[in-house]
Amino acid sequence: MGRASAPSKPNPSTARLTQFKKWHEDWNTEKWKTEAEYAEHLRKLVEQGAELRQIFLKDAGAFLAFAKDPENASCLSSLFSAALHQWVFQSNGQWAMTGRAFTDEDVPSLLTEGLLAILAQGTETQKLALMSFGGAFEKAPEQLLTEYRRYLDDPSGQVLQTATYALRRARSVTSEDLEVMKRNAELSPDVGVRSESFKAVASARTPEALDWFFTQLLSRPDARTTGLIAAAIREEIYMNNPFPKEVEPRAAEAIVSALARGTDDYAHGSFVYAGLCLSSDHAGKVLEAAVLHAPTDALRRAAERILDSFRNGERNASRLWSEYYKSKK
Repeated sequence: MGRASAPSKPNPSTARLTQFKKWHEDWNTEKWKTEAEYAEHLRKLVEQGAELRQIFLKDAGAFLAFAKDPENASCLSSLFSAALHQWVFQSNGQWAMTGRAFTDEDVPSLLTEGLLAILAQGTETQKLALMSFGGAFEKAPEQLLTEYRRYLDDPSGQVLQTATYALRRARSVTSEDLEVMKRNAELSPDVGVRSESFKAVASARTPEALDWFFTQLLSRPDARTTGLIAAAIREEIYMNNPFPKEVEPRAAEAIVSALARGTDDYAHGSFVYAGLCLSSDHAGKVLEAAVLHAPTDALRRAAERILDSFRNGERNASRLWSEYYKSKK
């Protein structure tokens, strides 16, 4: 009789991914009450990043086999979060992403092509997880962006919202994308889709996109829409990154109009933030309206303080915002 062949050794990458899945099931049920407890919870995930990263880079086949199984989809987003990014523990006791863990050239083409194939055919849960793979790139491959665009009309609100976010994060919103996103922002019954769509339009930062964005604020929208626009302003309109000059009059008019209609605390702050991004003539008008129409005494006093600083010659938007933020407390 011939000698029986020895059983093949399990692939260590496959074994590690299976271990991660089992670990994730317990980790995902952990509860926390304080920021310190959350930081400890996140540390357990972050510390696995370097090891998991090597599977992406050195054994793409093992990861693709793992990702292809729908039973593993629930842990993929966390796995990507740990492996694709560099994390740092800050002095405030919290973890923060500080960048990508590898360069575009490091990402194996086999991995990108395989994930695209799974994304195209996968379940909703797989799609939601695999779209985050775009975070591996400084400049996402065009075929990946094309796949995202397929879902801008998806019947699943979650998939549509995630695809919109993926394109926004990649800073790859085209004029064709904008038309779909504008429609979604105005008409979608899903608040999450509307919110993400407003942010994506604002992220384009073209004169045409911003003109449309502020026109929505001028059209006397309902309170919810005003809140969604305010949230997009807070997240996607940056200080020290000037508006196109041709947009500034419309932006100032829209913000002053919104403040005059009345806002909640969050929207008031968001509109102050946007006003500080404008040139001096327009910023002054916004700050005056912020004082006149503040929703609370505390916010009125905060707006008055920065208006006084502004009138005394302070033009540094970051310092004015910091003063407003501290004064309202």
